[in-house]
Amino acid sequence: MESNLNKALKESLKYFSHKERLATFKTWIFSKKYPCNVEKMAEAGFIFIGSKNEPDSVKCFFCNTNLDRWEPNDNPWKEHLRHAPKCSFAKLQQPMDQITLREYYILHSQLCHSVIDAYIEEQRLASGKLFKKLEAKFRK
Repeated sequence: MESNLNKALKESLKYFSHKERLATFKTWIFSKKYPCNVEKMAEAGFIFIGSKNEPDSVKCFFCNTNLDRWEPNDNPWKEHLRHAPKCSFAKLQQPMDQITLREYYILHSQLCHSVIDAYIEEQRLASGKLFKKLEAKFRK
């Protein structure tokens, strides 16, 4: 049986692929004639998380920053960096197929560490809740 950590790593790492990010954009509010099109959104690291009520909601696969309220002439790379200045992916300001192997390795490593840290924190919180329940039970 696959662990939750393995599942989280696989889910996060699959979006290193431009093709996988692009596939999340089943619908988008702007056509290819605008700078804010699906190709540029996926290139800038975004995956589509929108709905009927939020048709332009996206999330960075790397830093998890959520953005919406896009304008047709917005530049996805610039907006990404403006709203997530610490995002290592946004700082590159270039598509994955143009980065060096060293840059790819660093991004990959950072993303894995981020997912693992989040998993550890989740486990720590769950353990704390369990401990409190057990403590309350034994105090009765």
